[in-house]
Amino acid sequence: MTDAFPSAALAGRPRYTPLIDIAEIRAVPAMPLGRKLAVATAPLLRPGPRLEACFARAFDRVEAGLSQRAIRVEFAERIFADDLRISADPARLSHQLLDVVSGVAERTRLSHWFLDRGDWSRALMPLSASEVTAEIEALFSTQDRIEESAAFAALLARAESGAPAVRNGVSLADRATIAAYFAHYDALRRSIEQEGFRPRTEVDRQTARAFFGSRVRSRKAERLERDIGVAVDADGTLLRLCGGHHRTAIAQRLGLPRVPVQVRLVHAEWLRGWIGRTGLPPARAIAQGLRHLSACLGAALAPLVPVLAGVPLP
Repeated sequence: MTDAFPSAALAGRPRYTPLIDIAEIRAVPAMPLGRKLAVATAPLLRPGPRLEACFARAFDRVEAGLSQRAIRVEFAERIFADDLRISADPARLSHQLLDVVSGVAERTRLSHWFLDRGDWSRALMPLSASEVTAEIEALFSTQDRIEESAAFAALLARAESGAPAVRNGVSLADRATIAAYFAHYDALRRSIEQEGFRPRTEVDRQTARAFFGSRVRSRKAERLERDIGVAVDADGTLLRLCGGHHRTAIAQRLGLPRVPVQVRLVHAEWLRGWIGRTGLPPARAIAQGLRHLSACLGAALAPLVPVLAGVPLP
């Protein structure tokens, strides 16, 4: 589903190119000073008219071309709170917006920001082509024979070549760690099959405790886990963005009708369309637009999404 608006084309706006080289990616800091300040100060902000006015000024700068992007995602979470949490059919998440990109004269992590005006078309990757999708498919297709799968063999070959794959910050550098990696996500798959796909706020401590402390999942990583992250493209298309890659693949493979997601990035062109449609100031227009997206994508998300055959959906 998309929201088509009669608005200015993206021609002339910076077209991002994703960084592929590992050294280049690592050169773009995961936590620059500006992001650290945003993380530290966001909890001190009080939602209300003042923050909405700040958002309006930021949008005006982006629209005027004075800024390429604006509003740290942590600030957006304070401004919009639960409006950012919607539900979506995972089958609609066909592409991922790659995080680390280069523009005309800069490199950045798009996931650090909430509002951007660039051309994302070259920074998209089909989820069906991702290694994680292939690895989750192997879990389903091989059952308890995962070490016989092509996905396992590919990870083992990378480990033996001295360039192991990294998943969730863990280097899959030997057979035992690779086996533990697949065992971890097989357990997650079975948990979702049995208990449903829950929003992170609904995951109890006992369930969370079952997934941390292993050699492929630290306690901190599980504690910081969030809902699947998505971006809203210029035409209203949802794109997966940082976070929940494995859960997205599992949900798609299970054929779940909807899953909880969090909007973490929106395209300024999409927001412009909603301002034009509603006549509202930017912050209220974006909230209205996200409510519309939520309604169209199956908004009435229950705390637990049943996945067992014969269980009626709410």
